[in-house]
Amino acid sequence: MAFSGVQDALVGQNKLAQDKIAKALYETEMALNEKEKKLKAETERQGLRYVEQFRKNKSVKKSSSGFYYRIDYLGAGKIDNSDTVAVVVKESLTNGKVIKDMDIAGTSISQPLSSYPAMFRDAIKQLQNHGTMTMVVPPELAYGDKGLAPDIPPGSTMVYNIRILDVLPADGAAGNKK
Repeated sequence: MAFSGVQDALVGQNKLAQDKIAKALYETEMALNEKEKKLKAETERQGLRYVEQFRKNKSVKKSSSGFYYRIDYLGAGKIDNSDTVAVVVKESLTNGKVIKDMDIAGTSISQPLSSYPAMFRDAIKQLQNHGTMTMVVPPELAYGDKGLAPDIPPGSTMVYNIRILDVLPADGAAGNKK
């Protein structure tokens, strides 16, 4: 059928009837939707298993916004709401596939704490300067039912490793909080 479609395009004539073309497109769309539905279901199952395992660690807590976290290193030096905070984030799937690793890329994000998305702001507030944390975020708080093609399947539970690189007080005082 694909060859007929190519021939049609080259000569400008349709060899296939419109109803056959429409039926083929519909069947293809249905097959893709079914495949995506199965992928989402499997991804959600993997995420639930990962969360279950992660929660077995006694130091894991659940935030009020719904993500799970473990403080790997608290750090030293309180972070105030008005401070500018530089962070490095590693984003991965529960199967270990790394989506983005700012350490490897040599990048960081530095902005006032109040400018971070609410979920990350909540996480950062649990740490002190130079602290590190592992977050496990359910799909509804991450990329949801759609995912982010091609790397993040629909229904993915995400794992974030956050490290506070530095904190600059709002008053702009020289020196870092230690």
